[in-house]
Amino acid sequence: MPTQLDLALSYVYRGIPVFPCRAADEISDQYDPETGEFIVLKAKTPLRSNGFKGATVNSGLVERMWGNYPTAMVGIPTGEQLGAWVLDVDVHKDENGNVINGYETLAALEDKNGSLPDTARAKTAGGGTHYYFKHVPSVRNRGGLGAGLDVRGSGGYVIAPGSVTGDGREYLWVDFDDEGMPEILDAPEWLLELVTPPPATSGPVGYSYEPGSNDAYIEALIKAELDETAAVPMGGGRNNRLNQASYALGTVVGAGALREGDARAMLQDVARAWGRDWTQCCKTIDNGLKAGIANPRVIPERMVRDSTPSIDAERMVANTLAKREQPAPEPIIEDDELPEYKLEAVRELEDLTYPGGLVEDLIDWIVSSAEQPSRPLALAAVLPFVASLCGPRYSTTSRDTRPNIYTVALAESGFGKDHARSQIKRLLMSDHGIFEKFSGPARIMSASALREVLEANQSVNCQIDEFGGFIRDITDRKAGGHQRAISTDLRDYYSASSTFFEGAAYRGTPPKRIYNPILCVHGTSTPEQFWSALSSASAEDGLLPRLILFHVKGEKPAAVKPQKTVRDVPYLLMERMAVVAGIDVAQKRGNLAKAGYTSDSTSKEFKPYVIPWTPDAEAVLRSVKEALEVEERRVEAEAQPFVRRIVENAIKLAIVVAVGRDPVEPVITEEIFEWAAASAWTCAAAMLAEVSERLADNQREANYKKIESLIRKAKGGIPEGRLADRCKAIDGWQREEILKDLSKTGRVELIEEKTKGRPRRRLIWVG
Repeated sequence: MPTQLDLALSYVYRGIPVFPCRAADEISDQYDPETGEFIVLKAKTPLRSNGFKGATVNSGLVERMWGNYPTAMVGIPTGEQLGAWVLDVDVHKDENGNVINGYETLAALEDKNGSLPDTARAKTAGGGTHYYFKHVPSVRNRGGLGAGLDVRGSGGYVIAPGSVTGDGREYLWVDFDDEGMPEILDAPEWLLELVTPPPATSGPVGYSYEPGSNDAYIEALIKAELDETAAVPMGGGRNNRLNQASYALGTVVGAGALREGDARAMLQDVARAWGRDWTQCCKTIDNGLKAGIANPRVIPERMVRDSTPSIDAERMVANTLAKREQPAPEPIIEDDELPEYKLEAVRELEDLTYPGGLVEDLIDWIVSSAEQPSRPLALAAVLPFVASLCGPRYSTTSRDTRPNIYTVALAESGFGKDHARSQIKRLLMSDHGIFEKFSGPARIMSASALREVLEANQSVNCQIDEFGGFIRDITDRKAGGHQRAISTDLRDYYSASSTFFEGAAYRGTPPKRIYNPILCVHGTSTPEQFWSALSSASAEDGLLPRLILFHVKGEKPAAVKPQKTVRDVPYLLMERMAVVAGIDVAQKRGNLAKAGYTSDSTSKEFKPYVIPWTPDAEAVLRSVKEALEVEERRVEAEAQPFVRRIVENAIKLAIVVAVGRDPVEPVITEEIFEWAAASAWTCAAAMLAEVSERLADNQREANYKKIESLIRKAKGGIPEGRLADRCKAIDGWQREEILKDLSKTGRVELIEEKTKGRPRRRLIWVG
């Protein structure tokens, strides 16, 4: 018998995004402070905190979601994603016990206007019917059509046919038993007139909103308010947020740009998804709408350039309104103001491993032959590899950003870090070596040696094991000049990809320009080795903020039987790599056979294909920049360079994924850049957590932080002798001096434990 996972995947294979919903009421473990009772989460509400905003067509994520919730019903978002809006006919009882019969209301409408067409229909588990009609952009969630009739359009969702409730009731297609979807028809004109917004009928004194003059602003404002309200977690001030959103939408109603019934229906849909306190939510909505209508908003004129964003509720929280406890008149919002970007690190790195295109396919291929598969480790290896294939051929933004990136994968020994590196090497040596020019050195012993590599090949990918030791050697304050030169050049190559690298000049050896160098690096290390390297690094070193860090934590990946052998390299995968790299495979094979064949020249500038952005993606970029400006002011001085690099790293990641999806005509979409921004911030967050503890402006401060960290992290304290062993590189007199400082400030306490011999001294962190 098909499972709910099978059902979810069947919709995914048709290109319809899905998300899990509760099959029955669910008693939570949280109390309602007003009633003193456990909070009940209603059936049909989303199981994940981001609700229908988390709907996806990624089969891997769907399998993970239904692996966690195997009996969950399948939710599908209505509107553009489904390609349809839904008329919901329901039969239920109101709060007073009166029967509300939507079929009677619909029959009256049909008698007056004509019958509905024979479009796709589904019976609901509660005895109602869903009528599916072709998507019309202006159809949003709303009520007010009549008793028992609701509309599910943009910003809404329905339970998919085939879903089964906890007590065995089903959602079923009507008169359709074939594979796929029944035919969805256009709604009749009379019905569209009822469900689409009418012309403005009211507004503030002396002001009249002209329909269509700035609909993008109105849509963005409505979506922003609904998204932020839907994203508020239980216990996070939902009622206050609902009041604010109701007031905001009320100001739009007062301006004559939105019907009150539509605003109420959209707000009620958000509250309904919470699954609790329905009566109170309705009262809050009514009060907020009333206050907002009394203070109508002046809709600003549309600017020539409209970058209206479409926002993901899990991370993109759009709110340009001032936070307030009680409704109050709001300032006018200019239409080029942007939604606020909520900086949130993704909880599971694996969630970032499904960006689509060549990047995702390479990850799938790598883990298919792994005995201990780890998608995050594969992602960290694949990104710089694909970036090197892109080379200088692609750029984007007004700053001519190129895709060169440096990634670092941190994991304990035994996690399988070497498997991804090895498989990348197999790709480089496959198909008669047509990709071998992209292979860089595994050890960089001098800046001049690295320069020679890039003089020969404009774009290379270096895979460096024991990367923590490498970073320590080239960033240590005591490092020699030739080692520090490596760090300096790595930093300069990163910034010179859109122009040229010239490097240092020596007597008798003038500098030689390398145009558009695309140096990509993938390093692997254990966490302890890498974080220890930071302790000796200078806070002024500009290389560290350029690293994109994937810190894989938790249990070791479970051992499995690989699906493929390591030597199984699909030919189609290599063909796609060749397209990204701009390689004519037949010609390349011929050139490789010729004596004296040389690689592409780096002696002239490369004119790239400039990747365009969708307007929504541009708006997200601007929102991210504003959020990071706020974050930069919040963090400590030594962490600020890391925050400043997040946007640049995100843009580079977006290039890699966009080209991997379509190397012929790549476009950076909102979806791609949101993935890139989430990846860059998640990786930066791991680094920021350690920066303040590890980086220092001078050697004494570095030693101080190291001793402080060892004592603080030692459960039950650390013996004085063990601390000395862990700090052998620190002079004894300075170690004693630092311990005295920690003791005087009351942060460390020295305790003597009596033994049969000499007393044992233990250092305890007391903070």
